[in-house]
Amino acid sequence: MKKKATATQKVSKSSTEKPSLDDEVSKAFESVTVTKFRTEQLHTNWRAHLFRLSIGVVLLTMHQYSQPVRDCIVDIKSVQPDVDIDNATAMKLIFSDGLVELINLIIAILQMLFLANSTEKKTFIAKSYCATAALVPFCLGLYFNTKRTGCMIDSNGSIVTRTSDAINQLSERQFPVSILFNLIVTGCVYFMSIGMEQVDKNLAAVELLRDQLLHTNKKKSK
Repeated sequence: MKKKATATQKVSKSSTEKPSLDDEVSKAFESVTVTKFRTEQLHTNWRAHLFRLSIGVVLLTMHQYSQPVRDCIVDIKSVQPDVDIDNATAMKLIFSDGLVELINLIIAILQMLFLANSTEKKTFIAKSYCATAALVPFCLGLYFNTKRTGCMIDSNGSIVTRTSDAINQLSERQFPVSILFNLIVTGCVYFMSIGMEQVDKNLAAVELLRDQLLHTNKKKSK
């Protein structure tokens, strides 16, 4: 009976013993590794979703680009045949009137390319993102300076400076949708980067602690 009681006490003591520090560090390392894997999966899914949205944004910017082109063509045709406009002049007028929408389209394409590269680690110094960031202020400046679409030339072939009443009759230029999407992409990628950096820091700290424990245990064994 005494032997059984002693064995029972040993079992109860061993069951109540706290796990060693090595075991705790190993569990922490496994937990952080799993967290990093899940975070990477979550970010990959988010980036893929943003990429799918960027395709729709590109199509929408193409639709926005059609408005100034259409309005400018209507203006050019309205002065014909009184004014003979060659193709080069017509292209110049269409290009200048739709410059905001053209840059809007370029920004959308660059954002799509940026999101397509899911393996990009240095997100905010990627070439496509830097080009987008450089074009956004330029696009905004053009938009606020030319809020109306349409181009007109006089009988001499010179571009007409419209009066305020004539300007109010023109179609209002749509706000570049790629700029709004750029804000969404920047915010999402920023917070995803912060999350990954925090996970990497936690993993590095646990790895350092594990290496120190291994080094200490080796010294003790000697």
